[in-house]
Amino acid sequence: MLDQEIQKKVQKLPVDRQQQVLEFVEFLESKTATGPRSKRHNIIGLLSDFNTDITEEKINEMRREIWGTFPEASR
Repeated sequence: MLDQEIQKKVQKLPVDRQQQVLEFVEFLESKTATGPRSKRHNIIGLLSDFNTDITEEKINEMRREIWGTFPEASR
């Protein structure tokens, strides 16, 4: 039923719009063909082989250093 409704609406469109619909459908197909997104990994786990000691405080300190003067730099 849905496919017939879509077909009727597309047939009423000018050829250039029909081409756009086709391209959009192909785009949607390509997005679903890639499968589910990969699982995110914990950054600490990714760095575990480097024998680093990254703490939450170190991360917060780096954020303050990097973003601390951000509004001033954009003036």
